[in-house]
Amino acid sequence: IYMWNALLHAWAKSGRRESGERATEIVRVMKTNFGVEPDVAIYNTWMDAITKSGEPEAAHLVDKILHDMENDYFLGRSNVAPDDLTYSAVLQSWAKSGFANAPERCFELLEQMQRSRYGNKGRRHLRPVVPNTQCYDAVIDCWARSGRPEAVRIAIDLLNQME
Repeated sequence: IYMWNALLHAWAKSGRRESGERATEIVRVMKTNFGVEPDVAIYNTWMDAITKSGEPEAAHLVDKILHDMENDYFLGRSNVAPDDLTYSAVLQSWAKSGFANAPERCFELLEQMQRSRYGNKGRRHLRPVVPNTQCYDAVIDCWARSGRPEAVRIAIDLLNQME
């Protein structure tokens, strides 16, 4: 699995426009041709590659990957529980998206990561995740990019939450 993650990491760091597509193809080949299921590290690096690609729909793509991770976890795959790096990647993607609803989506994700959730008829528990500095940075960046009048106040509130 380390080799696959190294390949994904190389694409994420390449800065090339097709890095998201290439990373997605690597994960597909990994699963279908080699029967290797992604773990949280693979998912995180895959999302990083998509985010850094600059694809217009990157935020929606990484949201779907997050959803898939949660579903896989609820179905019993314990090595795919989203962590702070997962949410950081998703939040960064939304921050860079330019979508009008990005600040609200970032708030939703910040709240989602901090609360317990149950799946599979309540049998599988997804524990809260404590936001790291990169998570807060992405949300603040998202609000700053929004150009909304309330962005400064919200950024200060988020900085206070970090303490």
